[in-house]
Amino acid sequence: GGGTQTNRYLIISVLLSTSEGNSQRMPPFLNKVAGAVPQKGTRRQGIDGLSFREIAEQLSPHLRSYYRYSGSLTTPPCTEGVTWFVAWHALPLSPDVQHLLSHLQGDNSRPTQPLYGRSVRYVP
Repeated sequence: GGGTQTNRYLIISVLLSTSEGNSQRMPPFLNKVAGAVPQKGTRRQGIDGLSFREIAEQLSPHLRSYYRYSGSLTTPPCTEGVTWFVAWHALPLSPDVQHLLSHLQGDNSRPTQPLYGRSVRYVP
């Protein structure tokens, strides 16, 4: 048919907790991501030897409890129609990897928005 198609998005978000001693507990894929962060003035490239399956396997223990809500993208144009799943447990992150990852995107968050009648559901 000639109907209008609405784009819907699903985002799985994992919070990171930086502290000394996290190097041993940190999921190994984060080291691969940090090692691929481009130096200033160079282009981003793919990460050799890192698969979605590897990421999913390492994240799955951290995704058993989560918050779910309907919202929008956090960067312009802040598109609505996004279902968010935010992991309840933060992933451990070593300070050196946090430093490298901060150069990848910088501060890309936007201020917290009002709920406007929406609900946030916790799934234990």
